[in-house]
Amino acid sequence: MSEAALTSGEQFGGYKIEGLVAGGGMGRVYAARHAVYGSPVALKVLHAELGNEEAWRKRFSEEGLIGLQLKHPHIASARELVEQEGRLALVLDLVSGGMTLHRLVSRNHQNGLPLDQALAVLLGIVQGVEYAHAKGVVHGDLKPENVLIEGEALDPAQWVPRVTDFGTVALMAHPVVIDGQSAVVVSPRYASPEHIRGLDAIHKTSDIYCLGLLLHYLVTGRHASTAASVGEAVDVVTRPLPVVTLVDAPDAVIALFQRCTMVDPEDRYQDCRDLALAIRDVLDGLGIGLDLEDLQADLATEVMEERQDMKDEAARKRLLENVDPFDDDDDLDDDLDLEDNLEPTQAPPPKAAPEAVKAAPEAVEAAPEVDTKPQSAEPEASEAPAPAPSAPTPPPAPSHTATPAPAAFSSFPQESSSNAKLAIIGGLVLVLVVLLGIAAVVFSG
Repeated sequence: MSEAALTSGEQFGGYKIEGLVAGGGMGRVYAARHAVYGSPVALKVLHAELGNEEAWRKRFSEEGLIGLQLKHPHIASARELVEQEGRLALVLDLVSGGMTLHRLVSRNHQNGLPLDQALAVLLGIVQGVEYAHAKGVVHGDLKPENVLIEGEALDPAQWVPRVTDFGTVALMAHPVVIDGQSAVVVSPRYASPEHIRGLDAIHKTSDIYCLGLLLHYLVTGRHASTAASVGEAVDVVTRPLPVVTLVDAPDAVIALFQRCTMVDPEDRYQDCRDLALAIRDVLDGLGIGLDLEDLQADLATEVMEERQDMKDEAARKRLLENVDPFDDDDDLDDDLDLEDNLEPTQAPPPKAAPEAVKAAPEAVEAAPEVDTKPQSAEPEASEAPAPAPSAPTPPPAPSHTATPAPAAFSSFPQESSSNAKLAIIGGLVLVLVVLLGIAAVVFSG
């Protein structure tokens, strides 16, 4: 295309350009930042000439809508579609590092990656594609240029692949007609047999075929197909691909490649999950283990915390229900080993206590009555004058106050002591009244 590339510092659709990342048949990709918030993004700008055609604009917009639906760690998701002076641009996640798989391998790993690292990167790509398939999206153009790598360029063990550019599926939704025929945008070296037959034939097993080609590229650093045009691609994809460049690879890896790239789609792995399981089988068969220690540690911590929460909740329920927490017959107790984790608690009061309190009044009634009537201060004499009218006698103090408190009330010593004092005072008052009565009789005589 003839239009000049955007320059550093120039603004487009509310984003400030920082530099050119890559260019392609549909447009250019720039590193940019939001003009207000400063958040980093990738800006894919459609070529001006294509932007003048409604069919290409629809396709580009459709790609943006699809990207907005795909949120996955192994997919470079779209954020929004912006327009400036009639030109469209798609705002994408900016991958740290920002280099394509093709650029990294061709520059730094011309002989391919170590086998375990190659299979680990492929697994990440497969996972992202599987997610897209689950959303009903077939990528249709999987190739090293459409896989971005996050991580240290020289250390493939740290690579995190991100699948990008879902433009082919947009083309399937909005076909572009050129000279009376629907346009097919495909890289000849990464075409499947279905691409040659037309867009309607592309299926998720077409992505499986291309994933097999990516496997070859990761392991050897070379493309499995040497097709430079669509015509050459027709000759390549109609027969089994040669495996001469995989001669140094284990037989299991060769078999994996051959199964992915079978000419008949029915003979390939039918979905990404089957392919992922096959990759894991290859790793296991070769005695290669992926580094999952950190993930396992995180999961173990999460499981232990959840387990402890279950134990604590079970303990609370047992105490609230007044159930013995060491009951051997309880299934939950056996499953969670509750006995080893319960804190010592104070035993609840014995259930017999209410019956003892209830029986206390009966014990008081059964206690023998004690005569609290005060005795005369002087002995009776027959010579004594006729007694004066007897003074009113105060009501006797409750009999239980003079009786030792029953055992059931042993916890109330202060109340018993107070009642005893009142009884003594009442007796003294009565004696004083009697003495006053006697004195009144003597003096009146």
